[in-house]
Amino acid sequence: MDFQAEKKLVTSAYAAIGNATAFSIESVLRGYVSDDWSWRGMHPFHEQSGATAVAETFWIPFLSAMTKVQRRQDIFFAGRNQIDGFRSVWTVSMGHLMALFDQPFLGIPPTNKIVMLRYAEFNRVENGRIRETAFFCDLLHLMHQAGLRPLPPQTGAHLVQPGPATHDGLQFGSVPENEGAATLALINRMIGDIAANSIPRRLRRHGMQRRKRSWRAAGTTT
Repeated sequence: MDFQAEKKLVTSAYAAIGNATAFSIESVLRGYVSDDWSWRGMHPFHEQSGATAVAETFWIPFLSAMTKVQRRQDIFFAGRNQIDGFRSVWTVSMGHLMALFDQPFLGIPPTNKIVMLRYAEFNRVENGRIRETAFFCDLLHLMHQAGLRPLPPQTGAHLVQPGPATHDGLQFGSVPENEGAATLALINRMIGDIAANSIPRRLRRHGMQRRKRSWRAAGTTT
C-alpha cells in the first residue's frame, strides 16, 4: 500500500487551510474531516470534537492573530500505526507555521514580525476523511520570539529547529515498503537506547554506547 490517497487528502486539506481566513476556516475544515472528528491538542487547546470546536478553539484565534500564514514542512509521510497492530493509517507532518504576528494570541503580545510556530501533527485517515488528529505546537518557543521568558534559562540551544540534513523528509510520493520498515526499526532502536541511557549512573556506560550507535545510524539512513 502506497498511501497516496491518504497523503493527497491531507495535503489538499493543508492547501485549503493555507488559503483560509478566520471567517472561512470552519467550512474549510468541514470539507476534509468526519462529523465525529476527534482532535487532540495540548494546553490550552485540549481535546475537541468536530470542525466547529476545533475552529473556535485553535484556528480562529490563530488566524485572527497571524497573517500570511505558510506551512513550512520538514517532515511528511504516511504509514500504518504500530500501536494498534498496524491497522489504522496515519499521516505525519512536522515543521513550522510561519506567519506575521500582527495581533495578540493567547495573551502573547504581537511582534509585527515573522514568527515560526513549531508543530507536529498526526492525522488518521479513514474512508476518505480525517477522523482523528493529534496536534502539538511549541508555544514556549513562540513566547521566546515575542521576548517573553516564562521559564528559567534553558540549557539547550534556542533556535528554529532544522529539518533532516539530507533534506529528504517530505515523502509525498510512493516509498518502498522495506525503507519504511527499516526506518521504523531504527526509531524503535533509538527509543530503546534512550531508555537504556536513563538507568543509574553506574550502569550508564553501555547505554551511552548504544545512544552513539543510534546517532551514527540516523545520520546515514535515508
